[in-house]
Formats: sequence, structure tokens, C-alpha cells
Amino acid sequence: MNVIAAMLLLIGCTALGYRKTEGLKKRKEILLSMRSDIRRISERMTVYPEPFSRLISRIEPATDILWNIFLDLLSADGSVSTLFEKAIHEAAAQKNGFELLQKEEVAILTDFGTGLAAADLTAQQENAALAVKRLGEAAETLELQIKEKGRLFESLGLLSGLALALLVI
Repeated sequence: MNVIAAMLLLIGCTALGYRKTEGLKKRKEILLSMRSDIRRISERMTVYPEPFSRLISRIEPATDILWNIFLDLLSADGSVSTLFEKAIHEAAAQKNGFELLQKEEVAILTDFGTGLAAADLTAQQENAALAVKRLGEAAETLELQIKEKGRLFESLGLLSGLALALLVI
């Protein structure tokens, strides 16, 4: 019986370590997807100036959950920046990966939403370029964290599971 409990502890702790690492990878994936979406939106703004709702539907975004929420909210009253921020929080509430984003990463997206309210196309494109740059930098930082902390989380999970397993036996 103790052997089974020890095995379960080992497996459980190891799984926790790997789960923490997967959370970091998911955050990076979302940041890179948002960067790609914003880049494609900016490019499309230059070629085909059109309403934002039509623009989003044409690019087939990688982070469609956020954009679909935002498009639904656009029909409501409120500023574009407020609606975009609300869409970010609603996407996070749906537990689809956006809840993993840190405050700084959410701030990048919120700042992009604020820039969407700009009246002229040039300001919107500059805002999008800045968001793409900042998201890329955040993804690079996260990649370093994955390399450093990912191994640490996996090793700590395994070692703590092993230690607990030895205590049980």
C-alpha cells in the first residue's frame, strides 16, 4: 500500500512541475499569436481600409476567442479601448490561456486597445507596430524563463515527488 502511495506522490508532484512549465509555454504561445494577429491587422489596414469588424473576420485570427468577444462587444456602447480591455478580461474568465498572462503582458494588449481609438490610420499603425514589438520582447523574455525555470519546475516536481515517496516508504 505504501508503494502505491509513494508512486502516486511521485507522479503527482512530477505532473505539477510539468504543468507549471506548460503554463509558461501557453503564455508564450498566446503572446506570439497576438503578435501575429496584430501584425496582420496592421498590414490589412494599409491595404484595405475597412471597418474593424470586417477586418478581423478577413484575417482569421489565431486568437479568435479574444477577437470574437471584442467583435460582440463592439455593438455595445462604450469606447473602443474600454471594450477591448473588457474583451481581454472576458477571454481570461473563460480559462482559455489568457488568464495566464501577467499584468505587464495584459498592459501591452490594453495599450494596443487604447490605440485602436485613434482617429487616423497612421496613429493606429504606429500603435500596432509598437504592440508587435513589445509582444515580441515579452515572448523572448518568456522563452528565457522557460529555459531557466522550466527545467527547474520539472526537476523540483520530480525531486519533491521522490522525496515524498521515500518518506512514505
